[in-house]
Amino acid sequence: MASSSISHSLEKEFSQSELRDLSELFDACDLTSKQYIDLNTLRAMFCLLGYQASHKPTLAIVKDLDLNHKKLSFEDFLQCLVVKQGDTYDPYSELKHVFDRLSEGKEDIDQDTLVRKCRELGVSLSLQQVREMMDIADRNGDGLVNLQEFITIMMQTNLFQFLR
Repeated sequence: MASSSISHSLEKEFSQSELRDLSELFDACDLTSKQYIDLNTLRAMFCLLGYQASHKPTLAIVKDLDLNHKKLSFEDFLQCLVVKQGDTYDPYSELKHVFDRLSEGKEDIDQDTLVRKCRELGVSLSLQQVREMMDIADRNGDGLVNLQEFITIMMQTNLFQFLR
């Protein structure tokens, strides 16, 4: 579990529920279980949270905060996220962007594509977890997740609500 000892100033930025969810995301992306991530993993996590995260701007955030881009702790991740939240944010265009990346430009996301994309992003999920995610998001029962279903489910999650 990502470190629970974070600064008081960061505790004020997030609710306990958000911190728990962000900690779970951090742990899922920390493939080495050493409680640290690198810059590429940070970028992937920003993308999972609906942000565009190219290399140079993400590196600039890390450098501005005087952090080590090769060894970012959970608290470092939260500091970077606070800075990233200050960016202009359009949730629908961001969600469409994320959907397009996950669906590989197709109209729907299928289970195999979601499994592959999770692996590419370094997110460790079991096949059962992916099935459950698909079942929850698939409102029309066709076994696929379309853009509207994706937006609906993302707008309902704790991880997305605090970014609005």
